[in-house]
Amino acid sequence: MILLLFSLALATSEKDRALISQLDREVIALKQRILLLEQQKQSCGDSSPPAIYTELVQIYADGPVGVQRQLQEVRVTFPADLLFAADSTRLREEALPMLDLLATALKLHAVEATVEGYADGEPLSAALRKLWPTPWEWTAARSVAVVHALVDSFGMPAGRVLAAGRGASHPVSPSDTPEGRALNRRVVVVIRPMP
Repeated sequence: MILLLFSLALATSEKDRALISQLDREVIALKQRILLLEQQKQSCGDSSPPAIYTELVQIYADGPVGVQRQLQEVRVTFPADLLFAADSTRLREEALPMLDLLATALKLHAVEATVEGYADGEPLSAALRKLWPTPWEWTAARSVAVVHALVDSFGMPAGRVLAAGRGASHPVSPSDTPEGRALNRRVVVVIRPMP
């Protein structure tokens, strides 16, 4: 009888030790997860919108220009047809006031910007292919035109703005309709705090 009670106590003790060991591992895993989340929280910084976001939303509130943000990054999306005539890299005269407002906001804040040009996925015309063999070069030329306006016409410091051609990458709409293709032809100004 004593041997049986001792065996039961020993078995229960082993089960308890296994359970305690499992719980210890879970506590350690949870502590590591908390530490990781705290590090991620610190890298996110302040969750309030950057001041430039609030200003740009007000500036472009009633027009076709979109302003979105993700954490501290702000994206200003111009429909390409608003900035350029079809198959052109020359800015429309009526687009310049919108870019002037953008340049003014950029200069007032400690930010840098990348101007990204996007195409709609349709093949370039023969005339365009003579100048720009691929949509990447063509969208880069459009981005450069925007950067030149921001820097040369509106005084944006050249070291704080870059141009990038993205071609037909990252479509925002299917390109099987004229409306979808128009949405994919765009210029996006990605604004980030300066490091």
